[in-house]
Amino acid sequence: MAENDNKSPPPELSNCDYCNKESAVLYCKADSAKLCFFCDHHVHSANALSVKHMRLQICDNCGSEAVSVRCSTDGIALCTDCDWDCHGRGSDVPDLHHRRVADEGFSGCLSAVEHASLQFFC
Repeated sequence: MAENDNKSPPPELSNCDYCNKESAVLYCKADSAKLCFFCDHHVHSANALSVKHMRLQICDNCGSEAVSVRCSTDGIALCTDCDWDCHGRGSDVPDLHHRRVADEGFSGCLSAVEHASLQFFC
């Protein structure tokens, strides 16, 4: 019998709205687009206006919505609905002792290393 029989499967990730090949990992509100790292860099380095767009990571739990909070206790970034399900009244036992911080997003044209550091700062 496997150790993690009760563990839920990872979320199905959306395809990038730009290339439609890679998994989307970032959401740009200004463009209403879910983008992979490569396309995010390509799109947001195009001109002085697009480099100012605020972007957010896509939720680690559902894989479809923009992150609103990071929980360093669980090491996870969550959208509003998933945060409510995990930490609010939607959960079996609300945990008010988890260290959670609002995610404001980022702008600019980040390198792959900078993108990676954003994902794992929890």
